[in-house]
Amino acid sequence: LGNFKAHQLVHSGDKPYRCDLCGKRFTQKGHLKSHQLIHSGVKPYSCELCGKSFTHPASLKTHQVIHGGVKPYSCDLCGKSFNDPADLKKHQLIHSGVKVYIDDPVKAEPPVEKEEKCVSDSLLPVTPDLSIEMIL
Repeated sequence: LGNFKAHQLVHSGDKPYRCDLCGKRFTQKGHLKSHQLIHSGVKPYSCELCGKSFTHPASLKTHQVIHGGVKPYSCDLCGKSFNDPADLKKHQLIHSGVKVYIDDPVKAEPPVEKEEKCVSDSLLPVTPDLSIEMIL
């Protein structure tokens, strides 16, 4: 597929490329190939400072922030800082009224209505059907 045609699949919802090992589907062949590294155990991207290895270069880049001591993602409500934006999103659940049960996400209570939400819409999407599993 050409680049534009491949991109159009993102909008169509069609995911023609399927992982034979886990069944996960992808819109682009390259995304499937990248995903398959997870199953191979190959981690070609290593941190020069601590030796920890990663499957994807983006994961290495996120990890390297730890060594710099910089935590660029801050909670607008309490000021707590994080080096990973996903950790900030999880933290913001504290302010949202959602009770998170790490061992059993099924027990998580639904989020409060959007008008009552106190976290930034740009960092934590709020919809009535939002499940805790989607966030974590």
